[in-house]
Amino acid sequence: MLVSHLLNRLIRVGSLSVINAYGHTHLFEGSEGPAVTARLHDRALHHRLFTNPSLALGEANTNGTLTVKDAGLYDFLDLFGRNMELSGLSHLKGTTGWINWLLRRLQQWNTAGWSRFNAARHYDFSGDLYDLFLDADKQYSCAYFPTPGTGLDEAQEAKKRLIAAKLILEPGHKVLDIGSNWGGMAIYLARETGADVTGLTLSAEQLKVSRQRARDAGLSDRVRFHLRDYRDQTGVFDRIISVGMVEHVGIDHFGKYFLQVRDLLTADGVALVHTIGRVEGPGVTDPWIRKYVFPGSYIPGAVGNHAGDRVNRALDQRYRDPAAALRQNAAPLAPAFQGQQGKGRRPLRRAVLPPVGVLSGNQRNRFPLSRYHRLPDPDRQVPGRGAADPRLHDPV
Repeated sequence: MLVSHLLNRLIRVGSLSVINAYGHTHLFEGSEGPAVTARLHDRALHHRLFTNPSLALGEANTNGTLTVKDAGLYDFLDLFGRNMELSGLSHLKGTTGWINWLLRRLQQWNTAGWSRFNAARHYDFSGDLYDLFLDADKQYSCAYFPTPGTGLDEAQEAKKRLIAAKLILEPGHKVLDIGSNWGGMAIYLARETGADVTGLTLSAEQLKVSRQRARDAGLSDRVRFHLRDYRDQTGVFDRIISVGMVEHVGIDHFGKYFLQVRDLLTADGVALVHTIGRVEGPGVTDPWIRKYVFPGSYIPGAVGNHAGDRVNRALDQRYRDPAAALRQNAAPLAPAFQGQQGKGRRPLRRAVLPPVGVLSGNQRNRFPLSRYHRLPDPDRQVPGRGAADPRLHDPV
């Protein structure tokens, strides 16, 4: 069984018994841990699990050609998750991994047309589907859990409060929400701060729901939603937010994306970009996620010496004081992505690591765009930041 070569290297804790399509049992075990038995019902899986394990495993589970005995699917995934963590893997890589690497830019070629097509594939479904796993406000991005016992609804509310505090919004501020989803963030900012918000989405279903929610909240005069690509947006805004949308941009479009954010900001504007990040460095999108969950997506990766350790140190601080985070961890975000600084144009603003990234301040011609980025050192003191704004408190 070809997949044995992969499993022999992977399983370091617990045990996995695999009954192949011929009825033969193969045992893979490490140190003491959970025990799981899986059965393969299709001989083609012997090859597919070896060449493209992530995609083959998910498809085999959904079509019934792989079943888990004496345990549940959660136990099966937990065993793999534990061992992948020990191995430092973010996803299972088969023999076709190098092909995915070569094709990664083509797979993320998110022109305006392809971006709208991919958005429809993921978002244009009945809201009943997303009600199954999202909070009541349908916030489709990372929540902020200030304590271990925080529930999902409370954590998403905490995230919205934290974002509003970091933006230092005032009544009448013009705000652009790139990737507004079902409108929850835009409506929250308009209601709680008096801001005038424009939301952009590429999903017709999200647009319909967002506009109806704005009408129901009596905020149609201050919250507007458009079916529009970020590249087509015009005007100037005091604040720009983009929550969980960078993952849909694609590596070859990062430069254009951040240049557009810069050009849409006023000279003293503030932009906040909230994204998932991979600490193991640049890579490829998992084949299962690319095919069935987020087509065309790419999660930005950290590069540089000890990048993962530095991210984890930053996360461990938990940033109970957002103002201190701004002072101590500010660094250029733009150089994380490809692009080129135009002569005489406003540079991108500074950025801060989790829980939410912020670009702020008028640092004219100080941080040009470049191909790669370096993560901020959590111990670094940034000169010239000045006194903390008292409004940058932790609202949670």
